Amino acid sequence: MSEGGSTLIGMQNNNAMRELIETELFETLELDLDAEAALAEAAGPISEAEALFARLSRSMPSMPPPRR
Repeated sequence: MSEGGSTLIGMQNNNAMRELIETELFETLELDLDAEAALAEAAGPISEAEALFARLSRSMPSMPPPRR
């Protein structure tokens, strides 16, 4: 009969462990979605910065300032 009691305790621990794992998986998925949204939001400014950098790197050589 002592085996039955340990099985019950094991099952209770398994349920608690399962809930912990499910909670952590859910939080991880939420964080992943948040990160994906942040990356999507940052894509526009990153693209603009890349375009500006490309334009500036191809610009004409600078002219000396006019004499006073």
